[in-house]
Amino acid sequence: MADVTLPRGFSAASLTLRDLRLALISVDLPATAWVLATENLAAAPSVSRSKSIVDNGHLVSGVLVTVGNANAFTKRAAQDEEALAASLAANLASDPRAVLTAATGELGRPLPVQAIDRALPALLARRSSDPTEFAHAILLTDSMPKLVSQALSLSGHKYSITVIAKGASRIAPDLATLLVFVLTDLPLTRDALRMAVESAAATTLEQLDLEGEPSTNDALIALSANGDDPFHPGDPETATFTKELARLLHRIVELSARDAAQGLRFVQITVVGASSFNDARALALGIASSPIVRESLRQRAAGAAVASALGACAAMIEYDLDLGAVWVSIDGLRVLEAGVLRAPPPRMRAETVELVVAVGEGSARGEAFCAETRRRRVTRPGQVHESATMRLAQ
Repeated sequence: MADVTLPRGFSAASLTLRDLRLALISVDLPATAWVLATENLAAAPSVSRSKSIVDNGHLVSGVLVTVGNANAFTKRAAQDEEALAASLAANLASDPRAVLTAATGELGRPLPVQAIDRALPALLARRSSDPTEFAHAILLTDSMPKLVSQALSLSGHKYSITVIAKGASRIAPDLATLLVFVLTDLPLTRDALRMAVESAAATTLEQLDLEGEPSTNDALIALSANGDDPFHPGDPETATFTKELARLLHRIVELSARDAAQGLRFVQITVVGASSFNDARALALGIASSPIVRESLRQRAAGAAVASALGACAAMIEYDLDLGAVWVSIDGLRVLEAGVLRAPPPRMRAETVELVVAVGEGSARGEAFCAETRRRRVTRPGQVHESATMRLAQ
C-alpha cells in the first residue's frame, strides 16, 4: 500500500477533530463524476445531495467526508450538509455544486459545522498525492484500510485507477455500509463513466452480502479527470477501464468480506446453468444472504443448507427450479446431487470457500460473495452457545 499514489491531478488529506475525522479528495481541474447510492429510502442528506449533483451533470472539484458522524436523522442535517459544501467550495474557490459530501458514523447527532469550517484550511494544507492517510481516516468498523490501484497503458498514454473503500459490517446489496471512492486520470464522458461504474459494481459490490441490511449513508463516488478528448461508451479504452475497475472492485469485496469475517473465511458463490444472467445473479445472492448457509459450510449437511436457500430464493423470484437438476460442490467436492446429500464438505484450510451450484442446463452464470459466520448450536432447550470450531486452521 505504501507504493500506491493517486492518479495525476488528484490529492487527498485527513485531519482529526476531537471525536470526528475529516477526509478530503480534491481535483486540480473539475472532474466528471458519477455516484451509485444506497437503495435505502431513508438515505442521509450526503447521499441524496451528492447523487442529485452528479445526476444534473455538474463537474466536481472536491469530496469532503465526515467520519464518526453520519449527519442523518437530525433537524438540520440537510442544511448542515449544504453548509459544509459551501465552506469547502469557498476554500477551493469553487461552486458548492462542485463539492460532493459523504458521511459515516453515529446517527442522530448534530454535526459541528462551525468547528469543521474552522478546520478546513488546515485540512487543505495537508493535501498530498499519497492516499494512505485518507484510506485510514475513513475507517470505522474496519480493522484494515482498503486501497487498491492499477496502472493502465491505453492509446499510447499511461493512466491509473485508484479505489479507496471502507466497510466491514452491515454490508448488503446496493451499497450498504460501504463508502467507495474510484479515482482515475483516464478522461471519460459522463455516460462512459456511468456505464463503466454500473457494470463493474453489478458483479461485485452489488453481489456482496454480509449482514443483509442496507444502510442510510453509503455510496460509490467515481471521479474521472476531465480531459479535452474523453473516451466514450463503446470505445475499446472504456471497455478496458470497465474490466480493470471490476477486477479492483472484486478485490475490495474480498477485503471487506475478510475484514468482516474476523478470522473466518471469504465465500465465493457461483451459480451455473441458469436461464438468464439476472436469474443467476439473484440465485447466487439468495444463497449468500442466507445466515444458515454462512454458518453451515463446515457441517455435514452443508449441501442441504445451500439447496434450501436456493429453493427459497427461487420461490421469491419465481424461478422454475427443478431440484432433480441441482448439484452443489464445495471446494471441488460434490456434496449434493439431485436433491440428495452425497458427502460432507471437505476439510477446508484455504482462506476462500469455492461454492458452486448448478441449477439446470442453461448457459448463464452469476456470482455473489459473503463470509462465514460462527455456528451456534443448541446444547439443550433454551441455551445457545457459539461454536469455536469455525476458526481458520493455523
